[in-house]
Amino acid sequence: MKTIRFGVALWIGLGAGPAFGQESATEEDGYEGITTGGLPAMSNMPGDASFMGPVLVPADALVSAGAAALELEEDYVRGTRDGFAMVFRREYKQARKHFVALDQRYPGTGISGSVDALVWQALMLENFDFRYDKQYQVANKKAVADLKKALQEPKHQAWEHFQLAGLMGVEAIHQIRQGTFLPALSRAFEAMDHVQAAGEASPDFVDLQIAEGMYNYWRTVVTKSSSMLPDFGDHRAEGISQIQTVEREGFFLQAPATLALAFSWLEERQYAKAESAAMRNRALYPNNVINNLLLGQSQLYQRKYDAARSSFQDVLKASPQNNRAVYYLGLTDLRQRRLADAAAQFEKYLAADHLEDWQRASALYRLGQVRYRQKRYSDAAEHYAAAIKTNGHKPSKAALNQMKARRKQGKIDF
Repeated sequence: MKTIRFGVALWIGLGAGPAFGQESATEEDGYEGITTGGLPAMSNMPGDASFMGPVLVPADALVSAGAAALELEEDYVRGTRDGFAMVFRREYKQARKHFVALDQRYPGTGISGSVDALVWQALMLENFDFRYDKQYQVANKKAVADLKKALQEPKHQAWEHFQLAGLMGVEAIHQIRQGTFLPALSRAFEAMDHVQAAGEASPDFVDLQIAEGMYNYWRTVVTKSSSMLPDFGDHRAEGISQIQTVEREGFFLQAPATLALAFSWLEERQYAKAESAAMRNRALYPNNVINNLLLGQSQLYQRKYDAARSSFQDVLKASPQNNRAVYYLGLTDLRQRRLADAAAQFEKYLAADHLEDWQRASALYRLGQVRYRQKRYSDAAEHYAAAIKTNGHKPSKAALNQMKARRKQGKIDF
């Protein structure tokens, strides 16, 4: 029963994760997360090194500890860490070749298949689209089959359960993004079963705390966002502390833990801490698209417009076809009243392929705001109406109703 509750809460929390691209609906307020009204300040927060950065355990010590905890060769652990760093640097082709060679040296661990599936998923998450869905599905199916076969051998069980937990957790998020909630819930249960099995096989596997930390943090956020959900208490500080432990001491997931902290600090509206976390990753992985998008958002919400623009432009240097960077450049221009530039960015974004309904509606809404400020009221109303037609966009409904009220008062004409 504990595993089921754990899986449900983590599934809900992770499923909310893709909303990081859905910024605030009004012009000058901040990031709109799961709890749109904001959360109370966290209490009992342990010593926070968010601005200075954590004191990391030396890499060689982590390699030795990881090998001992997981019954793996140190060369394999070091090679896996090196390969994961390639993935975070967006050296995707090199990473895939690296892990194939690692699999050849240490057959039976299934790592190359896992990385192949995760690379396709990373390419989609950078744009929040599904353009590589077929490639991902083929790679993911093969990776899961290879790992289940590997589990038939008694060696390195914790490592194989850990990989399966990651694959199934990512698949659950993918299914949630596609709106298939029941299959996603089933995958989430399976993922948490593998997390539990990995912990039983290796109690010293530090990286598993990232799952526990996300559970504690995001279940709190989600339950506090709805009066219909049972009170879980406030475990945000505990969750963040667990994620910080992985950032300092994780065998493999230090960079993902830092990314998870950036997400969490954004949800807390602690934008300076979110920026600090993203900057720590940026120092090591300057071309990581998802990290730079988060960095730019944290700067945008602090009204550091030049810094935000630079971060979004860096995304486009690393990934010229990235649509989300174009959208956020438009939002940055809108906030600075650079209306012609903002309109050009939003129009470019709306012409892109693979937009989801919520993405199209958000851009139509923002373009409506631009036209309203330019006193092109008919165009503004047209864009708001198009957003409403796309997915019932509530901010556009409110904006259009306000326009109608102002027209009735004789203040505008359209």
